[in-house]
Amino acid sequence: MRQALKCAINYESIQKHIVPDTCVVRQGFEPSMILGAVKENPFKYDPDNAKALLAQAGYAQGFAATLDHYSEEPFVDIAPAIQAKLAAVGIKASLVSVCASRPSPRCGPASTSWSSISGSVTISNRNSNAQAFNANPDDSDDSPMKIIAWRCHFTTRS
Repeated sequence: MRQALKCAINYESIQKHIVPDTCVVRQGFEPSMILGAVKENPFKYDPDNAKALLAQAGYAQGFAATLDHYSEEPFVDIAPAIQAKLAAVGIKASLVSVCASRPSPRCGPASTSWSSISGSVTISNRNSNAQAFNANPDDSDDSPMKIIAWRCHFTTRS
């Protein structure tokens, strides 16, 4: 599923046409200034491959989901661009605009909601940054670790 989504989004087009002077394409979770950050962008826009990967994941007919995004620039322009590309591979994404100055709410059910988030690096520590995006040992509402991975229901458990 994650690979399908990566192939469904045209990162280069978004960068070139929406945020040419402020953003670069980054497909890793670590900021580029962090020692050891992966700088390659292995996923290219490939809707046919995205459809094949969705079928392999059990979603040959697509599905519906929501995409929360900040109500400020450039997110209000990026979200519809993502929505259009997802629609082209069978994913009907409803857009929900949220205020960036408010605490980010927890996404809905893990299988039906995504969130476009933004942040800044305050500590140049690979482990801290990796943990924020990838560690979610307890996905329950009572989890003591309510970081980005928890808010987005990210888990590597099956």
